[in-house]
Amino acid sequence: MEPQVEMLQGGSSIPTKIHPSLKMLLFLFLSLLPFVFQAPYVQLTLFFCNLILVTYLGWKRSLFFLYLVLGIIGGVMTGILWLPFIHEGAVLVRWQLPVVMYELTITDIGVAWAFGMGLRIMNIVLLSIFYFYTTSSRQLVIALRGIGIPFSISYLLSLVIRFIPMLKHDLQVIKEAQMVRGLQFEEGDWKEKLKNYSRLFVPLIINTLKRVQLMANALDSKGFRFRNKQHRFYRSPGWRTYEWLGALLMLIIFVALVYVARIHPSHFGILLDYRV
Repeated sequence: MEPQVEMLQGGSSIPTKIHPSLKMLLFLFLSLLPFVFQAPYVQLTLFFCNLILVTYLGWKRSLFFLYLVLGIIGGVMTGILWLPFIHEGAVLVRWQLPVVMYELTITDIGVAWAFGMGLRIMNIVLLSIFYFYTTSSRQLVIALRGIGIPFSISYLLSLVIRFIPMLKHDLQVIKEAQMVRGLQFEEGDWKEKLKNYSRLFVPLIINTLKRVQLMANALDSKGFRFRNKQHRFYRSPGWRTYEWLGALLMLIIFVALVYVARIHPSHFGILLDYRV
């Protein structure tokens, strides 16, 4: 049977009556806020606000473990990698690396910057995972079309996203078929395991190419053309008045925060003027 390829659906309680484009703009607005500020305490405040928001909307256990791997670990590694590259501020640690003859310097501003960069990554990953986890491919196409993206481009982007659960399903089927034939993936040393897992990629690539060709033939038979303004959804929701007002309000708030944080940054603790 063909797998269910609609985007993964969480049990989110996001209001379904609002326009998908407004939902996309809302998460885009929240994702851009960490780039406006540099101070760690502002980033930490944004992180807790976003965490409360996604928890209220519907935080699933599978989403938590995915975020733990991508968001938390990614944020910690980003903070560690930034530590030795900021030399402004009072020196906390100075250490001469013996082999490469490089002086490792860690300052107070460097620590604050690294902490803020880690929180920035954690914020963005949190909102991105939650948005794509709770948005179907059809809603994504409507959202992109609602903000002016041509239907052909938005539809092709949705096909790319739909391939993710397809590939996951195909990989699981191929792995089970190989196990039926006696291939053991959990036995032997790491070289043997790597060799066994590498045997999954050839049939996966072949199966993916066949699926791409099948999908291309289906689109071609339906008259799909990349440059065709007539492609559209038969029923696509329109923007309501309060949705236009909501989008305008988000734009005004974002411009105001950029003005306050970047032109008058004394109250928001801009650490380094020459960096974003």
